[in-house]
Amino acid sequence: MGEKMLWLLAGLVIAVLLLVWAWSASLPTYSGFGVMGMGMMAFGLIFWVALLVVVLYVALGGKGKKNALEIVKERFARGEISRKEFEEKKKLLQAS
Repeated sequence: MGEKMLWLLAGLVIAVLLLVWAWSASLPTYSGFGVMGMGMMAFGLIFWVALLVVVLYVALGGKGKKNALEIVKERFARGEISRKEFEEKKKLLQAS
């Protein structure tokens, strides 16, 4: 999941929470939930969604940092280094 997707997900969650909050404010307090009950539920939802977003962000590698071997492969694919250089760098990186 890319960074744009995470921002889209976060925006969607915020929009849903705002709708829940607006809906809960219109409920009479004798409904069993009341404004505070729905508000607390919304904050609980915010907490769990934020935790999920953080876990996904960390699990998917943050900002998509590349390791050294991937960079060498890309340089070879672009023609910046020769096959011989690529093989040397690959061997060196795999040995460490």
